[in-house]
Amino acid sequence: MMKTTAIFIGLALAGSASAQIFSFGIKAGLPLADAYQMNFSGVYQRRYTIGPTAELHLPLHLSFEVDALYRRSGWGSTFSGFPFGPPPYGPVEIVTRSRIDDWEIPFLAKWAPGVGPIRPFIDAGVSYRHLSGFSSAEFFAPIGSPSPIGGSGVGNPNAAGATVGGGLTLKLLVIRISPEIRYTHWGSTTFVGLYNAINTSANQADFLVGLTF
Repeated sequence: MMKTTAIFIGLALAGSASAQIFSFGIKAGLPLADAYQMNFSGVYQRRYTIGPTAELHLPLHLSFEVDALYRRSGWGSTFSGFPFGPPPYGPVEIVTRSRIDDWEIPFLAKWAPGVGPIRPFIDAGVSYRHLSGFSSAEFFAPIGSPSPIGGSGVGNPNAAGATVGGGLTLKLLVIRISPEIRYTHWGSTTFVGLYNAINTSANQADFLVGLTF
């Protein structure tokens, strides 16, 4: 009985130590800056971020974080035009819808000084990006159905950039909540579309919230 109890206590302590060394969870957020630079007006953009996160906790208030973030990016535009000739044939609304999948993997060193349940932190490192799944369609509203349009595409789908950020970690029992503002400067353009009228922005800023255990 005592031997079994000792084994159980040992496993519990090992699990506790492991929980202090590693933390896993999910991270989600919204953009603070446009993902694309556009050379015309009448355009809206949408984007969200979500994905798993893992952190290795080290001595001296240091840690190492790796994320695998998925972004559904997209844009759309609505213009009035006369595709069927001058009045009385028009105008009609010319609607364009585009979307692209954006995968990002940041490797970050983090420093969180201080003690207590609320601790500020700063982080810095490199991020890698891969774009895929681009599609674009155009139609006349309220008539017509979407049809693919050309002149768009992903050039070099891969890019690397420098990332810095900062925020707070709130620890509630075994849960850590970490709001953060993160900035990335990309070293190259990964998307050029609509006859060079749209391209990915070199500067990216996001508000992210991590939930880890």
